[in-house]
Amino acid sequence: MLIELTDSVKKVFKETASQLKGAARRRFQAQIVMELGYGGQLLAQKELGWDRNTIRKGIKELTSGITCVDNYFLRGRWKAEEHLPNLLEDIRNLVDSQSQTDPSFKSQRLYTRLTASQVRKLLIEKYGYTDEQLPSEETIRFMKRIVEFAQSNQLNIRLAYYPPYHSKYNPIERVWGILEKSWNGSILDEVETALNFAQNMTWKGKHPVVKLGLAEKVRKQQEKD
Repeated sequence: MLIELTDSVKKVFKETASQLKGAARRRFQAQIVMELGYGGQLLAQKELGWDRNTIRKGIKELTSGITCVDNYFLRGRWKAEEHLPNLLEDIRNLVDSQSQTDPSFKSQRLYTRLTASQVRKLLIEKYGYTDEQLPSEETIRFMKRIVEFAQSNQLNIRLAYYPPYHSKYNPIERVWGILEKSWNGSILDEVETALNFAQNMTWKGKHPVVKLGLAEKVRKQQEKD
């Protein structure tokens, strides 16, 4: 008997799927789609908002009896202290040797004359790190400020990281950030304006290749409207 997707049924399916994760969710979606019969994948995508690639994967798992391992923990970047366990201590040693109290005695905060770039250079020269091993200067700057803050306030700080599957680790997110800086709040009221900003932005000194296929379709649609 085929399932009829009434509003109440769709609500139950969506809520159930949202409460499941990984293979369990794929298995549930695959079972529902197979019950829907011919065209079930397209119907589930349209009515339930389910991804067809996920559904196909779930059906293969269901029919083969083999469950794919997601391996979320292997995605993204490793924590710096996991592959460089002495890094924070080495930064602390460098900062300590170059720290001084507030000359005006208005606060108990310690001031360090080293910049993030200098800290990074000293880590390579004094402690034998390689350029490829170390985080960026921006990260070093953040870690240096955290160390200074913890020392001046006598705090123990534990860093909380984004989960490894976070969108922040997707390289395309960096491109969007550069593009936003490029248009700098300008109003993108025309396709030509958006294309101009995209074509003139630079990423690591290079301009992106901007394809006009979609833009042409949008332009034609705007002309019709």
